[in-house]
Amino acid sequence: MSVRGTSDAAENSVSDFHVAIKNLIRLKTITATLLGIIFVYPSITSLCFSTSICLGQNAAQPPIALFNPETRSEESEATQLKAHAVAMAKSIAAEYPENALIHILLGSAFFNTGQTDMAATHLRKCLALDNSILEAHEILTRIAYEKGNPEEALRLCFEARNRGLSSPKLLNRLARAQLDLGQAEKSIQTLLEATKVSHPLAESFYLLGQARMQARDYLEAKESFIQTTELIPDHTQAYFGLFTACQRLGQMEEAMEFRNTFVRLESIDRKDLNDRSSQTESLSGIAAVRETTARTLFGAGQIHQSQGAYTAAADLFYQSAALAKEDLKSRAALEAIHVQNKKLAEGAAAFERLASNQPENALNHFFLGRLKTRLGNSIEAESSYQKTLSLAPTWAAGHHALAELYMLTNQHLDQAEKLARRAVELEPNHVRYYLLSAACIKNRHLQEALKAINQALTITPDDAKYQKLRNQLEKAMAQKRNP
Repeated sequence: MSVRGTSDAAENSVSDFHVAIKNLIRLKTITATLLGIIFVYPSITSLCFSTSICLGQNAAQPPIALFNPETRSEESEATQLKAHAVAMAKSIAAEYPENALIHILLGSAFFNTGQTDMAATHLRKCLALDNSILEAHEILTRIAYEKGNPEEALRLCFEARNRGLSSPKLLNRLARAQLDLGQAEKSIQTLLEATKVSHPLAESFYLLGQARMQARDYLEAKESFIQTTELIPDHTQAYFGLFTACQRLGQMEEAMEFRNTFVRLESIDRKDLNDRSSQTESLSGIAAVRETTARTLFGAGQIHQSQGAYTAAADLFYQSAALAKEDLKSRAALEAIHVQNKKLAEGAAAFERLASNQPENALNHFFLGRLKTRLGNSIEAESSYQKTLSLAPTWAAGHHALAELYMLTNQHLDQAEKLARRAVELEPNHVRYYLLSAACIKNRHLQEALKAINQALTITPDDAKYQKLRNQLEKAMAQKRNP
């Protein structure tokens, strides 16, 4: 267990530059979204896959030379991956020099390799081309702060805010700089703003506790630390803050309870750190390097995709998935780009390679099953989904997908209903209930179907598709009662 929410080491080191790409460019393909359900079930009896076609193929970029796992060293892999990420970003920058998002990509790549001066150069170039890109402001502010220059971090934060840009990360950085400069009251106001967003960060409450401690408002500080632990129950440093605040308030019994919790969590943190230090990967930080390189490759793929270079984009999405073994978005993008270009067999082959190289990764088998379904190979699709369920038995999307396959092929319909019910149990959202309703209809369980669609409408009452299905069910049941 690491120290949660207390330092920049816990932050996303790239500041998710691909979010900016997603927000600021209109991709020419429809990227698959995975928030649990992937397929859309448009009718009771059939499946329909999105097949929007995108034309325009550019030559593929050379694939990354992935290392022989038997001979590579972690240090050499880390060095080469960092170099590859920077080289890839430079290559795209040469192709699209006036694209502001390219410079976020380069800035992020340089930042990940510790070349903060080069990172800052490209981030400033990004803002010169488009000063509305929040991510560039966030990374520049972080660079200034980490170089021990809170005054510059403060200036950059206000520069972003003067342009109408804000985010919890930016507000937290501003508050940190204000605290470092002894501006506790200003920091409190900044953090109160950060904690009022729809999904506040635990770090915002923790920093608010620190700011209130600095302002000697110990009772409010205690409340902020408690709110931190409500978001992250084992936030080690929040319990130390609670111990200190209670001490200052003279609440010694509570203080000792919080101290004991802090000591327990801190010992676990220390043991976890020692355990990680004994692992070869942790010594070189190779896991973090793979993750940040994968993000750079994914961002490069998105830029190629936005420019119509779909083959190059597919190569980069594959490379990203190969490095980030648990990353869903790169796999969704890899599938989508093959679907949009009607290259289903190539897409299936890509996921077969991933599944062969990462056999214990449920995501690879899941997407392979989706592509096999599109290719009409229901036997292999079923095998892939069953493998998905064996590896991830509590993942609702796996149960959902196999249920849909059975319904699509009109096979094992009783099992399809069981799978749909299990998906609802694991993730009771409106789409799961809609699938369950359809599965019940397939099995002529109309009362259960009506119950399920009513549950879907409880969640999304204005959905016309759900309303139509409920009306059809009510009409069918009335006719059955009064033939």
